[in-house]
Amino acid sequence: MAGLYFHIPFCKRICSYCDFFREADLSGMAPALSAMHQEMEEQREFLHDRDIRTIYFGGGTPSLVAPADVQSLIDRAHRLWNCNGVEEITLEANPDDISAENVAQLRTTD
Repeated sequence: MAGLYFHIPFCKRICSYCDFFREADLSGMAPALSAMHQEMEEQREFLHDRDIRTIYFGGGTPSLVAPADVQSLIDRAHRLWNCNGVEEITLEANPDDISAENVAQLRTTD
């Protein structure tokens, strides 16, 4: 079983308990997402013979990423690898960052 993990290392503030790499300066978000797209393209052969079963967005605070940008990463993965058998897409969220509108947008994407 293969899975994809997208580390979104951006947070509104740094929590003392977190040991993950993270950054409170959100200005690097767009370049980081662009780099993730580029990395997927460069690594397309790595998983060419595997079926992707899970896609996980962790961090940091992935709920800071616009739903359209999350969908763009998922769409790229579908173009590059066999994601037809994806059983789960998970996005870590800070409750302060999620609204009913965000959830509705995320639910309509797959």
